[in-house]
Amino acid sequence: MTLYHCGSHSEEEHNSSFTVVRCVPPLSPSWAPLCSSSLGGGSLLCLLSAFSPQGASVSWEVDGQELADTGASQSSVEQQKSGLYSSSSVLSLSEDSWQQGQLFSCRVHHHGHTQVQSLQRSQC
Repeated sequence: MTLYHCGSHSEEEHNSSFTVVRCVPPLSPSWAPLCSSSLGGGSLLCLLSAFSPQGASVSWEVDGQELADTGASQSSVEQQKSGLYSSSSVLSLSEDSWQQGQLFSCRVHHHGHTQVQSLQRSQC
């Protein structure tokens, strides 16, 4: 069974007003992790795009261990002209944390579905 999410908005055209109802199945975020390193540590960026409805969240893992106090910041969700949403999360790590970790993972949670993508530190 597929659950559809519906939204509506009013429009006016030729002196008439009407309500537009749009129903779509939930779309999982398409996303990609990016990273950069410097002498002071490293940063990872997880970009989420083209998802609906709202409600995607991100958690981070280093070497398979979820980070409880991550120092990560997630941007506000933005609605695109297409009606789909986008967001991002940035994880900033100290030099010690960056050097100790080998595998960095961005875990995206969206309406009961979870996707994980990982990067090796050597890929940055």
